[in-house]
Amino acid sequence: MKPNFLPILCGLFLLSSSLWSQVSIGGYNVYYGHIHNHCNFSDGAGTAAQAYAYARDNGKLDFFSLADHEYSLTSTEYSTMISTADSYNQDGTFVAFYGFEWSHSTYGHVAVIGSADYCTSGTSPTNTFSGFVNWLNTKDVAAFFNHPGRQNSTGVEFDHFTST
Repeated sequence: MKPNFLPILCGLFLLSSSLWSQVSIGGYNVYYGHIHNHCNFSDGAGTAAQAYAYARDNGKLDFFSLADHEYSLTSTEYSTMISTADSYNQDGTFVAFYGFEWSHSTYGHVAVIGSADYCTSGTSPTNTFSGFVNWLNTKDVAAFFNHPGRQNSTGVEFDHFTST
């Protein structure tokens, strides 16, 4: 069963739910996980299956996602990531997400979680931040910035924020 990503991501951190037997704080269940990870599809180690299995079985995480750099992904690898994540989903136990990291040398890096396809920062129209945002606006995904400040050598990393 493919999860509806946006509501799940928005609610994973603190939920009032009885699906999982977890730590509770103030009546809210606490879930543990991470959604900005890489495997050997880009600059990480191990296969997608090894990453999901390790997160679930060794890390004892409640949720996990791969988000490899888009410039390293092939369409076959991205399809493999999606099918691997789908195979690791266990209702009520473990949520496996998938995505990619849009990686631009000026604008920074953005994880995009839950997209059936991916775009690249090296090809128009998604090679600009506004083009990328326009692409995002056509998708039902969650997106967030990774490691702010790393692309700020020019001092303008956050100058691209507009009302787009």
